[in-house]
Amino acid sequence: MKPLLASSAQAQLAYDGQRLHQILESPVFDQSTPEDTSWKPAFCEAIILLDGLLNHAEQMGHRIDFTDEVGVHGKVQDITSLVSWFRRCMPASAAEAPDRHLSSRLNCYADAGSGYFANGYFFTCNHTGELAFFLDDQRIYLHRHIHRSLQEAESA
Repeated sequence: MKPLLASSAQAQLAYDGQRLHQILESPVFDQSTPEDTSWKPAFCEAIILLDGLLNHAEQMGHRIDFTDEVGVHGKVQDITSLVSWFRRCMPASAAEAPDRHLSSRLNCYADAGSGYFANGYFFTCNHTGELAFFLDDQRIYLHRHIHRSLQEAESA
């Protein structure tokens, strides 16, 4: 019975990886206006899927642990714990329709810049052409963090 479970788990991981690629390659993160919030459900689903893939990589003995531009001031220690923190802060239904409470805490900013969001949190995005997502005061980059984590998990 164990090989069947392992096979089922492997199939689920493959599906999750394919779905994550599908989300990341879709135009949903092409921001046209700051008021456009259509990215939020896709972002939440991507974090949920990535968290599962990173947890699997860790169980296989290969924790994805880079800290490049990961805000490691108390809440997180590396990219795996940052993704896990984002996942824990989202309700289970967030991938379909983030609730108002989460929506007011979840922001994104494209390109280099800094300032304050409407919810009062200060933000900084250090890279032109990058998309930074913020949940409260924690930041995760689309390319430097999410894409890189996925690549490292897949090569583990």
